[in-house]
Amino acid sequence: MTVAKHARPHLTTHNRDQGHSAVAGAAYRLGLKLKDERTGEVHDFRRRKLGEEIVRAVTVAPSGAPAWATDPQQLWNRVEASEKRKDSQVARDYRIPVPFGLTDEQAGDLSEELARYISDTLVVPVSVGLHRDADRDALGLLKPAEKQGYHAHLYFPNRPLDLDQSGHAGGKGSATGFGLKLSMLSDKRQCAVWVEDLNRKWAELSNVYLAAAEKAPVIDHRSYARQGVDLNPQPKLGVSAAAMERKGISTARGDVLREALVMSEVQRKVEDATRTALQAGHDFRVAKIAGSVERAATAAQGRVGAQVNHAIPVAVAPRLVLPRAQRMVRTSSVQRDTLAQKVAAAGPKPTNAAEQQAVERAVQLVTILEGFLQTAAAKMKEHLALVEKQQQADSAALELTYRVDQSRRARAAAERTAHDLTRLHPIRVRLANAGLPVNDPRTATLDLASRHDGHVQDTKRALGRLRTEAAESSRKARVAGAQLARRKARLTEAVFNLANENGQALQQLLTFLPAESAQLVRDAMQAAGTDDADRAVASTNLPLAAVPPVLPRRVPGQP
Repeated sequence: MTVAKHARPHLTTHNRDQGHSAVAGAAYRLGLKLKDERTGEVHDFRRRKLGEEIVRAVTVAPSGAPAWATDPQQLWNRVEASEKRKDSQVARDYRIPVPFGLTDEQAGDLSEELARYISDTLVVPVSVGLHRDADRDALGLLKPAEKQGYHAHLYFPNRPLDLDQSGHAGGKGSATGFGLKLSMLSDKRQCAVWVEDLNRKWAELSNVYLAAAEKAPVIDHRSYARQGVDLNPQPKLGVSAAAMERKGISTARGDVLREALVMSEVQRKVEDATRTALQAGHDFRVAKIAGSVERAATAAQGRVGAQVNHAIPVAVAPRLVLPRAQRMVRTSSVQRDTLAQKVAAAGPKPTNAAEQQAVERAVQLVTILEGFLQTAAAKMKEHLALVEKQQQADSAALELTYRVDQSRRARAAAERTAHDLTRLHPIRVRLANAGLPVNDPRTATLDLASRHDGHVQDTKRALGRLRTEAAESSRKARVAGAQLARRKARLTEAVFNLANENGQALQQLLTFLPAESAQLVRDAMQAAGTDDADRAVASTNLPLAAVPPVLPRRVPGQP
């Protein structure tokens, strides 16, 4: 089954309360200089030169439309004038990806034909802006030439043209030349049906133009789930994160996408190797970590017993444990491959195809394990830093609490002294209160009490901020601790898989890891119950491909 792996169209709404302007939107998509007559603002996007960044810019209208319907300056100012509310929906943008392999002319014709379909269906004018894709992807990496294509913006208003009038006044529409709003676009159910039909039309036209360009018609408007394909979409970066990544600034969302791309490639290689082995007639079975070790061992014995030669080891295909979308440390694929190749090179060279395939499987499993190891190490470092920050905040809070108590006691002592002086010198106090020049013994004491009180209030505010910071650090530390536990669990599963496939490769991996990473792997081995068995395997001198699978004593997560 051919899987259609491509981007799909997307319909967005432009709202006035979100700062959108129909005039600005049209100017950007068409590469024009347009003035918004409602606000007096001028939107100039002529730097996006026609023929370079913008391949085609045209406005189409249904049959019988007035002349102004194809003039962007008049059209989109009339659209703005027809909307009175401050939270009005001013326009819709249907963004379509253009299939790779088409020329500028073919891509423009495809976009314009789909725009005319929208125009005739809704009786609205449509501004078409066909743009070249950026030469760099969302992560800032240069795209290969065959992946640099186009995308088109089909920009149209929310109201149909009132074709019963000349465009100036009269009829059931407004003086702007537009009729009542298309309520269908605001109804989720009705709009979903219309968008489904529009997406289907996009797929049909795309395949027609691909066939005309002698390319395979592979465009399908349906989602992976509707096609019955077990694939997950790529994580989305968003506009802000993509802009930062293109400038070389690493983001959490970018790290998630990088990890997903790496593990997707690893999964593809493992699946290819497994498929090749199955085609060669090798006997595989899937080791279910969720099942008991006893059932797995019994099944293995049954499979081996069915063979004529009981000495032939049964190769166990690992259960692939792919990471969820989490942040990871950026490392180059060269580094990952180098470590995996070191593990493979540490043992004797394979002498036949079966041993070669076993070595390749071990290399791929080492690559998967290292990916989990990188995420676990990064999260452990983050967790330790947050715990240390929380401890420092708690310690500082205790110190401030002590200082607040001292200042409070000093303030209370000064206030008591002032009270005693009032009783001891009542005449001086009355003279001082009357404004006569007299040496009032309370003055210095009250000033001291005031200074202590100010210190108490300042320290209390600082203590409040510090406690808030400590509470936030504690919360983040708990979250990071939970994430670290999940990463360690996935690392344990990866260790279980590699030990089940080839315990010697796991032991050789430890010799190439730094001390901290090696300790993480040893902890995972202990959690998976593979440490003792693998040490026995590591003491042998058999090639990687000849080492029989090592079944752990217990399943991770089970007592």
